[in-house]
Amino acid sequence: MALRLEVGTVVWITEFGFAGAPGGKTAPGVVLTSHRYHQERPDVIVARVTTQMHHAAGFGAVLIQDWAGCGLDKPSVIKPFLMTVQQSQILRTAGKVDASTLVELKKAFKAIFPLSA
Repeated sequence: MALRLEVGTVVWITEFGFAGAPGGKTAPGVVLTSHRYHQERPDVIVARVTTQMHHAAGFGAVLIQDWAGCGLDKPSVIKPFLMTVQQSQILRTAGKVDASTLVELKKAFKAIFPLSA
Protein backbone atom coordinates (compact mmCIF):
# COMPACT_ATOMS: atom_id res chain seq x y z
CA MET A 1 0.00 0.00 0.00
CA ALA A 2 1.31 3.45 -0.84
CA LEU A 3 -0.12 5.09 2.30
CA ARG A 4 2.22 5.54 5.25
CA LEU A 5 0.05 4.67 8.20
CA GLU A 6 1.19 5.50 11.72
CA VAL A 7 -0.45 5.55 15.13
CA GLY A 8 -2.72 8.59 15.25
CA THR A 9 -3.33 8.87 11.51
CA VAL A 10 -6.95 9.72 10.71
CA VAL A 11 -8.24 7.60 7.83
CA TRP A 12 -11.49 7.29 5.94
CA ILE A 13 -12.56 3.70 5.50
CA THR A 14 -15.26 2.00 3.53
CA GLU A 15 -17.35 -0.27 5.68
CA PHE A 16 -18.66 -3.64 4.66
CA GLY A 17 -22.13 -5.01 5.20
CA PHE A 18 -23.16 -8.57 5.83
CA ALA A 19 -20.92 -11.38 4.56
CA GLY A 20 -18.25 -8.93 3.43
CA ALA A 21 -20.42 -7.23 0.82
CA PRO A 22 -19.54 -3.58 0.27
CA GLY A 23 -21.94 -1.39 2.24
CA GLY A 24 -21.03 1.86 0.54
CA LYS A 25 -20.80 3.81 3.81
CA THR A 26 -17.59 5.59 4.72
CA ALA A 27 -16.44 6.46 8.22
CA PRO A 28 -13.38 7.99 9.87
CA GLY A 29 -11.09 6.09 12.17
CA VAL A 30 -7.78 6.61 13.95
CA VAL A 31 -4.98 4.14 13.28
CA LEU A 32 -3.78 2.29 16.39
CA THR A 33 -1.23 -0.05 14.79
CA SER A 34 2.38 0.67 13.86
CA HIS A 35 4.02 1.15 10.48
CA ARG A 36 5.93 -2.11 11.02
CA TYR A 37 2.64 -3.93 11.66
CA HIS A 38 1.33 -2.62 8.32
CA GLN A 39 4.42 -3.77 6.47
CA GLU A 40 3.85 -7.35 7.57
CA ARG A 41 0.06 -7.61 7.67
CA PRO A 42 -2.74 -6.73 5.25
CA ASP A 43 -4.94 -5.24 7.96
CA VAL A 44 -5.07 -2.12 10.13
CA ILE A 45 -6.63 -1.73 13.57
CA VAL A 46 -8.53 1.52 13.97
CA ALA A 47 -10.65 3.18 16.65
CA ARG A 48 -13.89 4.66 15.40
CA VAL A 49 -14.42 8.40 15.29
CA THR A 50 -17.80 10.01 15.79
CA THR A 51 -19.23 13.52 15.74
CA GLN A 52 -21.80 12.53 18.36
CA MET A 53 -20.31 14.53 21.20
CA HIS A 54 -22.26 12.76 23.96
CA HIS A 55 -19.77 9.90 23.52
CA ALA A 56 -16.99 12.15 24.92
CA ALA A 57 -18.08 11.42 28.48
CA GLY A 58 -17.78 7.64 28.13
CA PHE A 59 -14.96 5.53 29.56
CA GLY A 60 -12.10 5.31 27.08
CA ALA A 61 -13.40 8.06 24.79
CA VAL A 62 -11.02 10.82 23.73
CA LEU A 63 -12.00 14.26 22.48
CA ILE A 64 -9.97 15.27 19.42
CA GLN A 65 -8.58 18.67 20.37
CA ASP A 66 -7.65 19.94 16.89
CA TRP A 67 -10.31 18.19 14.82
CA ALA A 68 -9.97 20.59 11.88
CA GLY A 69 -6.19 20.23 11.86
CA CYS A 70 -6.44 16.49 11.31
CA GLY A 71 -8.87 16.84 8.42
CA LEU A 72 -12.24 16.37 10.10
CA ASP A 73 -15.24 18.58 9.35
CA LYS A 74 -16.76 18.76 12.84
CA PRO A 75 -15.78 18.38 16.48
CA SER A 76 -15.13 14.67 16.96
CA VAL A 77 -14.51 11.98 19.55
CA ILE A 78 -12.43 8.81 19.30
CA LYS A 79 -14.56 5.98 20.68
CA PRO A 80 -13.06 2.86 22.25
CA PHE A 81 -14.71 0.83 19.51
CA LEU A 82 -12.08 -1.09 17.56
CA MET A 83 -12.27 -2.36 14.02
CA THR A 84 -9.84 -4.41 12.02
CA VAL A 85 -9.99 -3.37 8.38
CA GLN A 86 -8.06 -4.39 5.32
CA GLN A 87 -5.64 -1.80 4.03
CA SER A 88 -7.63 -1.90 0.79
CA GLN A 89 -10.64 -0.49 2.71
CA ILE A 90 -8.75 2.73 3.43
CA LEU A 91 -9.90 5.33 0.95
CA ARG A 92 -7.60 8.13 2.08
CA THR A 93 -5.77 9.67 4.99
CA ALA A 94 -7.10 12.92 6.41
CA GLY A 95 -4.23 13.92 8.69
CA LYS A 96 -2.91 13.06 12.11
CA VAL A 97 -4.33 13.83 15.54
CA ASP A 98 -2.52 16.53 17.52
CA ALA A 99 0.08 15.62 20.16
CA SER A 100 -2.18 16.22 23.17
CA THR A 101 -4.94 14.04 21.70
CA LEU A 102 -2.39 11.29 21.00
CA VAL A 103 -1.21 11.41 24.64
CA GLU A 104 -4.83 11.11 25.85
CA LEU A 105 -5.49 8.28 23.36
CA LYS A 106 -2.52 6.31 24.70
CA LYS A 107 -3.71 6.87 28.30
CA ALA A 108 -7.22 5.74 27.42
CA PHE A 109 -6.10 2.51 25.80
CA LYS A 110 -3.66 1.79 28.61
CA ALA A 111 -6.63 2.02 31.00
CA ILE A 112 -8.73 -0.22 28.74
CA PHE A 113 -5.95 -2.77 28.13
CA PRO A 114 -3.70 -2.93 31.23
CA LEU A 115 -1.42 -5.54 29.68
CA SER A 116 1.90 -4.40 31.15
CA ALA A 117 2.98 -3.92 34.73
